[in-house]
Amino acid sequence: MQRQNLLNEAVGEVHIAFDVDARTLTAGGRTFHGMTFLGSFSHLSDTWLWAWANPHFGESVPAVAPLAAVREHGERHAVPELAAGRLDLSGFPEPHQAATTMAIAAAALLGGGGVQSCRVNDGKGSFYFHVDDPALPKPEFDPLSATRLMMTAAEVFPTEQRRVVSGYLAHHGCRIRESEEVVEGISPQGGQVTVAFTPDGLIKATSAGRATAG
Repeated sequence: MQRQNLLNEAVGEVHIAFDVDARTLTAGGRTFHGMTFLGSFSHLSDTWLWAWANPHFGESVPAVAPLAAVREHGERHAVPELAAGRLDLSGFPEPHQAATTMAIAAAALLGGGGVQSCRVNDGKGSFYFHVDDPALPKPEFDPLSATRLMMTAAEVFPTEQRRVVSGYLAHHGCRIRESEEVVEGISPQGGQVTVAFTPDGLIKATSAGRATAG
């Protein structure tokens, strides 16, 4: 989610052009490299089609080839959403959002900067792209923004709050101390975040002497 925020700021709300052979995505006069074409969502049928299953592209296209790692992960861990070529998302309350969430989850397996999408076919569909450009800003650990980010993530994954918090802190190299009710992280630079888990499913995060609740 942190990488996604940085990519959104870099790209902005502009028209997107892409090249599946050169693996580039161009937006606002800036070209990003390391693009992977993830797949497409149909706003008419509420279905998702992975790019490797799209007969107009195929697995050998340079911008599609990296998806093999996502497909293999799905097969290895029995995650059918990542291994099946076409998915019916019509059973979700918001099928388009379900497609976006799945695309971001797939992007996490690829690393890199995050996901961008654009409407195609007169708005009847959406294409999704993953961007892994070393020129993109690297996510840094800021204790104050970390509290907001972890609380947002905890709302998205309410049954995995402790894993979300511990995983984020570990990713940034923090020294972690845990108890049943609290997770505390101290970054290599000395910044400190303390997260308390409440019985009602909310979390409270304190950073730099300021406390917020979510």
